[in-house]
Amino acid sequence: MITSINASVSEPMIRTCQGTGRFWWTKDTGATVTAQYLDPDGTPGPAFTLTGSTSCRALCANNDETILYYVRGGSGGAVKRWDLVNDLALADFIAAPANHNAQDILILSDDSIIVLWSSTLDGTSHATQYNAAAVELNDFDFSSYNTSNNSPPRLAYSLDLEDEFWVYLHELLDSNRGIALFVKVTIPTSVFTEVRHVEYNRATYASTLTVSAPEDILSRNGPSNSCPFFIITLGDAPPSTELSGIYFINPVKRNDTVYLDAAAGTTEDREIPDPTIQTGLFGS
Repeated sequence: MITSINASVSEPMIRTCQGTGRFWWTKDTGATVTAQYLDPDGTPGPAFTLTGSTSCRALCANNDETILYYVRGGSGGAVKRWDLVNDLALADFIAAPANHNAQDILILSDDSIIVLWSSTLDGTSHATQYNAAAVELNDFDFSSYNTSNNSPPRLAYSLDLEDEFWVYLHELLDSNRGIALFVKVTIPTSVFTEVRHVEYNRATYASTLTVSAPEDILSRNGPSNSCPFFIITLGDAPPSTELSGIYFINPVKRNDTVYLDAAAGTTEDREIPDPTIQTGLFGS
């Protein structure tokens, strides 16, 4: 844990400033919203009261931390700007398209701004890239995916901070089942790279579940349908056989089972360690 912060009335928003490596977050007291940065060691900076705002859905500071872009809670609001040098409101950055809400904001390393819009009519989404003068550079349409469950989409930085970003959408299979759809958008080519996983907190995880199939065990666990997300790098694989991470405990067996390859269904039995009890004596 880096630090702890006082809770808001509603969920606090948080976003990294790529230019400085600091976190920016908002605190919603129910009557006002304040924005503040946290240094990497958890040291807080000055608080900025975003006058006229009683809730905040998204925020992001530009790379030199002179302007904070943010979206108020509620419907149909514009993307707003706050002057972090003089501590005052600026003119709105961009108005919301008709029947749309801004759900999230990213600022890339070239200071272009990605705004994620969602429709209030059918739950579809699209992400628009603007320059600092609010001129549209690119638009990426996600309406081909069935996201009619209206769970809020989210944005995240990619490892390439200039030419890529990720969006988290929520596909609807039926009234009980949802799919977490992560899409990496490559800006210069408009190529979408998709990763799907059954969402964890819906009533039905898969149509058929059998204990013997490792893919069914995987389908019992997954991401939520509402949370933010972020991308991290993976370290080098260990020199020994890379395991799937699935560890199956069967109470009627005298050993545990590790899935070496969840997709292929290959397993390896592991001995259950003998319990050890130690007694420590203390005296004065």
